[in-house]
Parts: sequence; structure tokens; C-alpha cells
Amino acid sequence: MKFTIKNLRALILSFAFALIAVSNIAKSKSSKSIDSVRVRVKNWNQRSIITTDKFFERTETQMKLGLGEDLYVSVKKYVQQEAWPISIQFNMGTLSRNPEGVKKFYEKLDRLVLFRLLEFDDINNGKVTKFSLLAAPYAYNKNWDVNSNWDNVYFLFESKYVEGIDANVRN
Repeated sequence: MKFTIKNLRALILSFAFALIAVSNIAKSKSSKSIDSVRVRVKNWNQRSIITTDKFFERTETQMKLGLGEDLYVSVKKYVQQEAWPISIQFNMGTLSRNPEGVKKFYEKLDRLVLFRLLEFDDINNGKVTKFSLLAAPYAYNKNWDVNSNWDNVYFLFESKYVEGIDANVRN
């Protein structure tokens, strides 16, 4: 790989952002406790359905510092759509042909009780994107679908599609 000033600048910028992010996470999450704020999703269509290994390589340090090793491993495994209960999975083939079905599906997702576990930066090709990791714990969603059962369902969204709804509600 040929190093240019542009490549070097992007590398230095990425490294600086990573150091700042790690420092902030270490300060705010040093006890590894999860301080989950209740949130709502502004646009379900923007959820990350497939998360690549490259994404986790770029964000692993931040996520492990913020979540701890055990929760990080669980999130990495269960954030993928295929790990979600069938009632939460978006069946693109069926619903895309039925706009009313899509609307009802998103309205049902809006009834999930969600908590933000972590907010972190993904630096990809010099571009910084802020992400929110959300959890839908079954304990808060028992009545959401009587035919479904799960421990935690995890979602990834760009943070601009997530908003806090009550800072006093804690998990």
C-alpha cells in the first residue's frame, strides 16, 4: 500500500477518534455497569440487519469497554436478524408486497420496550458514524407477542434514529 498524505491524515484522524472514544467510554463505564436509558426508534427501516465482522473489528475495543467481555460476546452473536425471534424478523418478501402489513409491523415494533445499552463511534474510511446499541429485554416485553419468548434482542441503529423517551426509567 502506498502511503500518501491523505492516507496518513485519515489514519491519524481515525486513531485520534478511537483514543477519544475509548477514553470517554472508560470514564463513563469504568464499573462495567449498564446504565440503560429507555429509548424509542424514530425509523425502524434504518436498523442494521446484517453486521459484518469488519464492523466488529472496528468497534470491538469500544464495545468491550462499554459492555464487558461477556455481554459483548452475547451482543455480537444475537444482534443479527437471524438470531431474533421470528415475530421480530422482517420478512422482506412477504411484507414488501403489502404496504399495510409493513405499517402494522413497524407499529408493533414501536410497542417494544427498548433500552440503549451503549452509544459508540464506528470509524470507517475516515468517516465517523455514531451508533446506538439497543436491547429489548423479554422481562419488559412479555406481552408484546404471546407466541414469542427470548432473553434479549439487540438492535443496532445510527444514533440519529434513536431518541431517549424518559431519562428516569432505568433497567
